[in-house]
Amino acid sequence: LMINAVGDAVSKGQTLAIIYSPELYTAEQELVSALEYKEQGARSKGQEVSGERLVDAAVEKLRLLNIPQSQIDEVISTKKASPYVALKANTSGTVVKKEVSQGDYVRQGESLLQIANLNHVWAVFQAYETDLPFVRRGQSVQFTAEALPGQEFTGRVVFIDPVLNGQTRTAGVRVELTNSGGKFKPEMLLVGHVAASMQQYADEGVVIPKSA
Repeated sequence: LMINAVGDAVSKGQTLAIIYSPELYTAEQELVSALEYKEQGARSKGQEVSGERLVDAAVEKLRLLNIPQSQIDEVISTKKASPYVALKANTSGTVVKKEVSQGDYVRQGESLLQIANLNHVWAVFQAYETDLPFVRRGQSVQFTAEALPGQEFTGRVVFIDPVLNGQTRTAGVRVELTNSGGKFKPEMLLVGHVAASMQQYADEGVVIPKSA
């Protein structure tokens, strides 16, 4: 493992881990064999075409295993297979979860690290169903964070969940935030407020909170 801690910053293309894989070694050996067959068949046009197809198929198999093109090119140039592959980060961001330790066995499709780009984050507020008629997309939301006392922030509603949570009787209200300074952390607790017009109830008389 080249990345060993949650919170580490990584860049796209950076090596995260080196994995030993017998399956990878077999796939690379197939490519080496296909290259040798192609060279041996250079005297016969039909055999050469067949060899090119075998090489293309072996290269495609490695691509489907997410082997970097640089490693495929190295096998083609050296004609040597390796059971090791370097796993590269497919995005830049921060490691938010580490699910393996060095030396662990991993299965195909298993998650090793979770990387998130925290420069843009979502704040998801829970609005009670009785409040939903007063919340709309594009509406301004003022909110505070328990971890940042004395500061108030502003965002705009970009999405409202179309389905209520059956247990809490709330719907998520999403606000997108720019987080270049890293102030907002995943799972941080926020409290938001919106100002809603009561004009639609003006004809009914004075409006007061139900709790009054």
